[in-house]
Amino acid sequence: MIPSELGSLTKLVGLGLGTNNLTGVIPASFSNISSLRYFSVNDNNLMGTIPYEFGRLKKLTVFAIGPNNLSGEIPLSLYNISSMSLFSVAGNHFKGTLPPDIGFTLPNLQQFYIDLNEFFGMIPDSFANATQLQFIDVGSNKFFGQVPASFGNLPSLRLLGLENNSLGNYSANSLDFIPSLTNCSQLETLGFGKNNFGGALPNSIANLSTRLTMLYLEDNHLSGNIPATLENLVNLVVLSMWNNLFTGDIPVSLGKLQNLQVLNLAQNNLFGKIPSSMGNLTRVFELFLDHNRLEGTLPPNFANFQKLQYLGISNNILNGTIPKGVLSLSTSIQLDFSRNSFTGNLPAEVGKLKNINLLDFSENNLTNEIPETIGDCQTLELLSLHGNFFQGAMPSALASLRGLQYLDRVKYRRKAFSRTQVLYPSLEIPSSVVAYRNCSFLHVPPKHQHNERPEDAN
Repeated sequence: MIPSELGSLTKLVGLGLGTNNLTGVIPASFSNISSLRYFSVNDNNLMGTIPYEFGRLKKLTVFAIGPNNLSGEIPLSLYNISSMSLFSVAGNHFKGTLPPDIGFTLPNLQQFYIDLNEFFGMIPDSFANATQLQFIDVGSNKFFGQVPASFGNLPSLRLLGLENNSLGNYSANSLDFIPSLTNCSQLETLGFGKNNFGGALPNSIANLSTRLTMLYLEDNHLSGNIPATLENLVNLVVLSMWNNLFTGDIPVSLGKLQNLQVLNLAQNNLFGKIPSSMGNLTRVFELFLDHNRLEGTLPPNFANFQKLQYLGISNNILNGTIPKGVLSLSTSIQLDFSRNSFTGNLPAEVGKLKNINLLDFSENNLTNEIPETIGDCQTLELLSLHGNFFQGAMPSALASLRGLQYLDRVKYRRKAFSRTQVLYPSLEIPSSVVAYRNCSFLHVPPKHQHNERPEDAN
């Protein structure tokens, strides 16, 4: 617990107790330290509410109390400390609305983090009056309504996090704030995924700051074509657009975004061929194109992805053979080719996947024997091959895969799995494989989630 006696240190300027295992409540006695400028108890296990008396701390510039298990409403008096430059209550259980005049009462605000709470209501227009604001994260709350276009009046804005709320009204006018953000020349991260935004992306999105590195649009109702002009955002590292209603071809111009490390276009209505220009994305380590209507062959230059860890192209209409080079990428951790129309052999190069833990080739048209080299995938945990036309014996080398937890006949995405033998009607199964009891009960390792993103440092 935090000793209330610390409140007697009336000349204290800074109090930093963050990243400990402190429990209990925040003592109201701290409000007696009128000289206090810096107060941080972030990353503990504190509970209770913020003492109302904290509004007396008129010199406070840094107030950081998240994450903890604090709850209740933020005392209005805290929003009236005009010297405040950093306000962070992220990762608690606070609720209530934001004062409509917050930008006037906190004019010196530079960083504002209230994400991962239970705030609701509309986002105030008055934030534009706090012209020094650089970081705003209101994600994972219950905000609704329109996003203020006045955010475009913040010349120093670097991060705007709006994700996982109920913002927007499913129509195109809910994106009216985007043109204003083209004035924010310092913008590096923009996230408005998991909301109710709809309609086509405005052309102005391509005029956002060239400093932009992270753009999160996923899990909305966005429609129309993916703008080819996104190529202007030359420093993008993350582009997340999954689970929308985008249609049309994947723009060839996306291949010019050579700083991309994460590209997620899954769960849309995209069709046509995968452009070979995507092979230029040599820094990419996560690429998800699954659950679309893409057709044609997989570009052989996907073998250029020397840093690739996760590749998801399942649930499309892709055909042709699986490029050997793609199965030679030793950095790969999860590869999902399932539910397409791939033909030919499963290449022996699969044995070069030295770090693989998930391989899914199920429900294709693969033929001939399963290569013995699959036994070289010593880190493999999940192998799905069902729904093909393999012949001959199951490779005895499978018995050497001591980490293998799931060798299936049943599709691994199902919520429940039956305790079953490994059965392939057209295959002869060596007794050494059947006897390997670790494969008999199907525990599925956690599959990489589409909505993972690099941590933002608050």
